[in-house]
Amino acid sequence: MKNSAMTRSLGLLLAFLAIVLLPGHFAFGQQTETDIVIGKRIALPSKVFNQEMAISVSLPADYETSGVKYPVLYDLNAFAYFTYAAGTVELLARNIEMPEMIVVGLPSLQNGYVPTPYEERKGEPTAADLSLKFFSEELIPFIDGKYRTAGFWPF
Repeated sequence: MKNSAMTRSLGLLLAFLAIVLLPGHFAFGQQTETDIVIGKRIALPSKVFNQEMAISVSLPADYETSGVKYPVLYDLNAFAYFTYAAGTVELLARNIEMPEMIVVGLPSLQNGYVPTPYEERKGEPTAADLSLKFFSEELIPFIDGKYRTAGFWPF
């Protein structure tokens, strides 16, 4: 009697495992993998900063097939938030009256975006001056030359 109860329990356990695990095994075997890509990192040589600047670029999903010119959003804090900025732009473009955009992420620049008062400059360009020069002479012309852009947003 003890042997038949043990056999029955073992049979129920095996049946339960077969029901739970085998369909999942077949379902997982039929799925395909797809990468989720939000953008790419590009090394942009900068004469202004005398180094390569690692910029991140996220294009709208239909960029390759649309032929449309897109506005550009420059993310000045891409080191920490580029993924969020690109995702937010995509979400808002899908759900409200906001155009799809190219998102360009810039690395953090030490003292790079905050203007220095004129009195403290002592005739030398400050980090913010160099940042503005980098934007106007290198970054924006590079982005405009490589991608179909429609300027800044909002226009």
